[in-house]
Amino acid sequence: MIFNNLLRNQKIKNKIMLLYVPLVLLPLLALGYVSVDLYTDSIIRKTEKSMKDTSTLITIRINGIMKNVENAANMLTISLNRIIGEQNRIRDLNAPVVDVKLYTEITNELNFSRLVFPEVESLAFINEQGRVYGSSLQLESNDVSVLDTDMLQTLKKTSGYNVWFPMQRRDYLTLSRDDVVMTLGKKIIDIRTGSTIGYLILNLNEKTLSEVYRNVGFAENERYLILDGQDTVVSAADPELRLAKLNLPELEGWTWSGRDEVGTVSSAAGEYLFSLTPMNADLRLLHLIPLDELTREVNQMRNVILVSGFICLIVTVLAANRLSDVIAKPIVHLTNSMKRFREGHLDMELQVRSRDEIGLLAVGFNSMIRNIWDLLERIKDEQRQKHEIELALTQSQIRPHFLYNTLDVIYKLIEMNRPLDAQRTTKALAEFYRRVLSKGRDLITLEEEMEIVRHYLSIQQLRYADVFRHVIEIEHDMLWVPIPKLSLQPLVENAIYHGLKEKDAFGLLAIKGYRAGDECRIEISDDGAGMTEERLRTILSELSAEKNETIYGLFNVDRRLKLNFGREAGLEIESAEGKGTKVTIRLPLKQHVSSSKGKEGLHATDSHRG
Repeated sequence: MIFNNLLRNQKIKNKIMLLYVPLVLLPLLALGYVSVDLYTDSIIRKTEKSMKDTSTLITIRINGIMKNVENAANMLTISLNRIIGEQNRIRDLNAPVVDVKLYTEITNELNFSRLVFPEVESLAFINEQGRVYGSSLQLESNDVSVLDTDMLQTLKKTSGYNVWFPMQRRDYLTLSRDDVVMTLGKKIIDIRTGSTIGYLILNLNEKTLSEVYRNVGFAENERYLILDGQDTVVSAADPELRLAKLNLPELEGWTWSGRDEVGTVSSAAGEYLFSLTPMNADLRLLHLIPLDELTREVNQMRNVILVSGFICLIVTVLAANRLSDVIAKPIVHLTNSMKRFREGHLDMELQVRSRDEIGLLAVGFNSMIRNIWDLLERIKDEQRQKHEIELALTQSQIRPHFLYNTLDVIYKLIEMNRPLDAQRTTKALAEFYRRVLSKGRDLITLEEEMEIVRHYLSIQQLRYADVFRHVIEIEHDMLWVPIPKLSLQPLVENAIYHGLKEKDAFGLLAIKGYRAGDECRIEISDDGAGMTEERLRTILSELSAEKNETIYGLFNVDRRLKLNFGREAGLEIESAEGKGTKVTIRLPLKQHVSSSKGKEGLHATDSHRG
């Protein structure tokens, strides 16, 4: 059922692939991978048994070495009791001045033990006053007080049994501070009196342990590591790993189990086969073999199978392509055309090369595209008419708004007993609406639009003479540029009411018109209160929306500019809080400006000029 649904939604070429490829590849891959898995499991099982046997032999050898060190300590306990056991010799041992004969006898006994037990690298005997008798002079030269070290303090608390100290580097009681040694310590007790004679130190060099397994193994990157109870590597063939923490978190649980374990573990370096074997002194032998080395030949077999499968896949694809060219190519061509149509590419027409079912589909497809083109043109015209109606309604909201404000100004002037100013305001209002009506035309010249702005400013200047002054600078060549009626007045009104009135000081309103390349630019700027960056972003966002009822003046101007002159026309707004706002109208010039309409220059007025 699932396979049928999958086929139903696929291309014809993909359906052929889905049928042919499994038939060729699945039997080959199944046979190959089953064989590889069986062979891999067999290799791993045999390697695990070999690892376990080898680890057991290595463990026995290292345990024997450690046992010999313990035997050396036990033998020296008896020998030192014999040498120092007599009362007068104990006095010589603890005397302030070293007894040469006693020193010779003790050091000879220590060196004899090294000959009998070559596993022991060095030995030292320390009396109760901290005097050191060593198998080598390096052991007698120490930069610290030996009796105060943790090692000797630990031995003082024992009753004479052997104590193994962890593998470490230290700067006392060793041949070299760079050596890594494992130390056996023992308190020497007088067997006759029970008093403490001194302390015996036997050093087992790490190299002695690593030499046991250094050349053991068959894999190139095979590793043996000896771990202590804290998962610290106490012995390894690689010097960089010695005394480092084990970096295999997956093995942390295994190292504490106390029994033989065999398994696999993953790390950043790859997968390993491991064997973990307990040893004496709370140590464990970890044997690691990279799995990729064990399965290298298996991987080669797998690669051969993959190459064979890839060759079969290529042959299958070529055969399927040939079959699809014969059967499915016309259908695929029609499908690709429909995809492009769905993505919005309507400027296409299919070539009809046959009279079969595919040819009939192509004819119907071409007819459908032509009908859609006609429908889109009708929709575009309807949308334009709709926008014009909406913008006309919005413009009708602007005109009553100004009329109400102007009548309020006239009323207040009469109320303040300023009939002459009221008359001038009434005259300016009449001239304003005479210009606004302009015989019903929506597009007027910039010169006519500026006359509307001047009448408007004359009204506002009467009311806000102590708030601002205005300056107008328009290049003469720009006066003949067509512009939608009432494009500047809403912007000037915004500058007065939302910029200059909000300012505590006297302000300036400037209107500039000039040519910039193929554009006419008209700037309405003020040095008023300005806007915050957040408010400016909000206005710019609302300006690009489809509808707006909060900034309908700006929205109306921007939409009418774009409707009449295209997407490149419109408003640009810049503002800084406390510094002012500048609104720029951008109008593409195209054929609107004629060089015969006057000469280069400025048409300028200033509200404070005579």
